[in-house]
Amino acid sequence: MSDDRYEVDTLLIGSSPFMIFEAIRLKMGGQKVLVVDKSNVIGGAWYTKELHTFKGVEIGCHFISNNAETYRFIETLLEKTGGKPLVKMEPQPFILYKGFHFRRDSYIPHIRRGMYFSFKRKTWFDFWAFIKTFSIRMYREFIDRFKNYPFKYPNGGCQDMMDCLNVLVEKFDIPILFETTVESVIINASKSSGTSELSKGSVSFKHIAVSSCSNLSNLVIGDEFILIDKEQHRQHHLVMHLRGKRLKDFTYFDMTDQSYVIRGSDVGKYCQEFKNKRKENEYLICVQIHESKWQEGVDISSVATPVLDHLKHKGFFAADGELLNAWHDDYEFKVIKNAELERLEKIAAPVLQTTLTLNLEVRLGNFASNSWTLALGDCVDEV
Repeated sequence: MSDDRYEVDTLLIGSSPFMIFEAIRLKMGGQKVLVVDKSNVIGGAWYTKELHTFKGVEIGCHFISNNAETYRFIETLLEKTGGKPLVKMEPQPFILYKGFHFRRDSYIPHIRRGMYFSFKRKTWFDFWAFIKTFSIRMYREFIDRFKNYPFKYPNGGCQDMMDCLNVLVEKFDIPILFETTVESVIINASKSSGTSELSKGSVSFKHIAVSSCSNLSNLVIGDEFILIDKEQHRQHHLVMHLRGKRLKDFTYFDMTDQSYVIRGSDVGKYCQEFKNKRKENEYLICVQIHESKWQEGVDISSVATPVLDHLKHKGFFAADGELLNAWHDDYEFKVIKNAELERLEKIAAPVLQTTLTLNLEVRLGNFASNSWTLALGDCVDEV
């Protein structure tokens, strides 16, 4: 363990986009901040890798919900940091449900599943709860159809977002300790300050910011030990270099039948090196596969070949589609649910501050709904 000692106003655990924006907001307010992250790169679940000769390949299947305020917020940041504007996703993200395509923001497939489980339980309470939910969501979908606001995404994928975040971190001089885990968090009995032992030193703080995916297992308040309830998640991403005729174009899709492929993304659209080197009818696809379909230690082609066959069966590729190469990547993370975050903030306030970051679009929309976006843009120009 390092002997480095830090004293800050706020310690932030995690370097996801929201936590970086929060660190900037606090620093703009005059606070001294420190961000710690167990990873070696910024961005949380938004990251890229070099695969074979292709640099900057997006790992994971991402989209940004079609929220006008969120898009304006992101585009302001991209513009101020030298990035390109968001582009309309063509075709638009969709849900594949029993052979039919629904817009990604459609409630219909989810309502169908809800109806199935409501009738399966055979209780009046579940039935009337379903009717209420069905009515509200169908009304919202009816209104949304008139808006028809398109989905947008960075022209260079999540690499554009990572570049934007790195520029902001540099401009605002946000200190980040990478490859650093939080060993312990101790808040004094009066809840006025605390200390944390890190794998790379220790830090004294007045406030600590924790999100849904923060790497924190427990904390101590005075003499009371608090165990944090977390859920373990593991996503298996398979990136495939394919050649063959594509029958169904896509940028992003979800499958309601998640027994094999859960979701997919055409990451080749966002990788400039791939676009420069690709030949006719070559594609770079990322899919998240069900955990039961992955076996440790097996040859990756033995997993990728059945996945390609599954995509052919679903009508994405013709029978002549062939696998040229494949790569596997695991993304493991633990989630603190909303109710647990609320419990932690209640018992540790005002020192501990929490935020639900699983829905990035909602949190960014909150930023965009106030004057902070303009203030950030002005500060970026001044720095």
